[in-house]
Amino acid sequence: MVETFQDFMKRIWVDLQRLFFLFLVVFVLSSIDSVFPFAGQYAFLTSVLTSTSIVLSVAGISHIIRRIFFPSIDLKEFSREALNHPLASAIVFLGVCIVLSTFIVVNVMLLT
Repeated sequence: MVETFQDFMKRIWVDLQRLFFLFLVVFVLSSIDSVFPFAGQYAFLTSVLTSTSIVLSVAGISHIIRRIFFPSIDLKEFSREALNHPLASAIVFLGVCIVLSTFIVVNVMLLT
């Protein structure tokens, strides 16, 4: 499948918007600690915010790497096709669950 330059730029623009939003979330999570210093009973929130920022940054980097290594794979097309087949829907759901559980496990491992 050969895509036009315009299609490529449209896809890159969508990725840049997602990554910019992710960058804003990571920036806000990182700056909350400097704005509201947590002490005493809520001191654990500093490490929770930091580890969550790290996990989200890794997610953004992995998204960029996936786009570089596999530019022709469109996950939106796969998810649309999965709506037509129950087994494919289950596989997509399992994939989303694996990704989300990996984020949670890595976040917990960073906290310990």
